[in-house]
Order: sequence, then C-alpha cells, then structure tokens
Amino acid sequence: MAKSKTVTYSHFPYLPISISTVKGNFELEALLDTGYDGGVVLPPTLITNGEVSGWLVNCKLADNSIIEVPAYLGSVILGNKKLNNITVLIMGDEPIIGRSIIKYFKIILDHGRKIVLA
Repeated sequence: MAKSKTVTYSHFPYLPISISTVKGNFELEALLDTGYDGGVVLPPTLITNGEVSGWLVNCKLADNSIIEVPAYLGSVILGNKKLNNITVLIMGDEPIIGRSIIKYFKIILDHGRKIVLA
C-alpha cells in the first residue's frame, strides 16, 4: 500500500481548497471547523450572485435553531485528494471545511502554527 503524501499549510487554521459546483470553480482558503459535521460552507456573496439554488436543506445551528439554506452538490480538492458528491451549503460570511471532508485525512494541528494533512 502506498503511503499518502503529507501537505503542510502555515495559515493556521485555514486550508487552501478547490471547490467545483454548477455555480463555478473556486480556489480559496477555508476555516477548518471541527465542530461542523457537514462538508463545505460558502458565503452567498461568493457563489450565488443573488440567485437561489433549487435545492434547499434544513440546517441545525450551534444554538439548536433550524434554518433553511441553499445547497449544491460539488467536488472538493484538498491536499492530494479529490472528493466527489460533497454538499456545499450557502450561508454565513466565511468559507468553512467541516468533518465530512476532514474525516478522510490525518490532521495534525501543530501548536497553532501550521496544519499538516496526510
């Protein structure tokens, strides 16, 4: 079995990520959020240009409130891996990567200085 390559990022706690949806391709840095169960969150100003997706999902927030937000299916490239069929939610004001993405990686948070993906 081949050993995975490690990739190191120094803009802690952000990771560079490539996201592809029907709304476009995005190269950006996203906050690594271990408290978020989902895939990716993108701010509406980045993806929709005022257009709302036909697919709406209910999301439970940290305060247990539930809101309905637009969603897209997309693919993500993070480190050396491409992941398909990832849910991309449109909400908030900052790109976020959640646990349904990072579960495919060994992640080392090195003293608040860097993130290592393997």
